[in-house]
Amino acid sequence: MTDLDNPSRNAPEAGSASVPPAPRAKAGVVINVCYGGFGLSEAAIRRYAEIKGLTLYPEKSRVSGWLTTWWTVPANERIGIIPTDDWYSASLADRQASNRAYENFVLTPSDIDREDPALVQVVEELGAAASDQHAKLVIQDLDRGTAYAIDEYDGLESLRLRDQDGWRIAGLSLHPVHPSPPSHGGSVG
Repeated sequence: MTDLDNPSRNAPEAGSASVPPAPRAKAGVVINVCYGGFGLSEAAIRRYAEIKGLTLYPEKSRVSGWLTTWWTVPANERIGIIPTDDWYSASLADRQASNRAYENFVLTPSDIDREDPALVQVVEELGAAASDQHAKLVIQDLDRGTAYAIDEYDGLESLRLRDQDGWRIAGLSLHPVHPSPPSHGGSVG
């Protein structure tokens, strides 16, 4: 039984005092290193919220039974959210407004910045327990100022660094068409 199956755990959780992450010499970037996709476990989401000082109001989906929505406001404060039963009868403009409101009221793990010090702290503290059932999260340490991108294929992620072999910079030719003659340092008389 998970915490969400226990009705007493569905009550609001008071966020504890924010615990500042320890300073790191390098920038930590959290990525998923298995097929499936980036995902945080329930324990990781709760710990992340605790560090950030967020109060969560988790609700299991009535449709799926396993999907949890991590609300950051209680139900009576979710202004502008169209109830599921009314979704298809609402206008496009109302549905778009509802989507914007939803984004403001929900903690979505996939929207967390992968360099967020609180996320890095959670993965450091929980290790494998930070990953959901379809993920294997690790921290990749990069020198600060390193340009990178997260590449993803079927949920498996890797870091692509700009200074790795094979990168070229457009507009900077290594072999000019008309090289200048070498200078000999002398004067022409």
